[in-house]
Amino acid sequence: MAPRNITPGTVVIILCGPNAGKRAVYIKPATTGYLTVAGPSCPVTRVPRRHCVATSTKVDVSSVKDEIEGELNTIIKKDLLLEEYLNTPFSLNECLGVAPHELTF
Repeated sequence: MAPRNITPGTVVIILCGPNAGKRAVYIKPATTGYLTVAGPSCPVTRVPRRHCVATSTKVDVSSVKDEIEGELNTIIKKDLLLEEYLNTPFSLNECLGVAPHELTF
């Protein structure tokens, strides 16, 4: 079961593992405690929900059924800003002067 603030189509930031710092779209719940996510820079994978931070960005994934990566990429490529946003890795930079606890996702 996914947390309340994560619904299918929510863009999440993956915090740990080989895809750390990448943004992906939450597709559906996987086994207990895991989320199925995919994105242009992240293959379809299961990620522990503890290792994800939900953002306020949403993608309409109601048409995604069988071939998740292909269908999701066509939806993302329709919006150039969304595609650029998902391909940009997330990082906290001390030079920007933004404290992590002041960020709003």
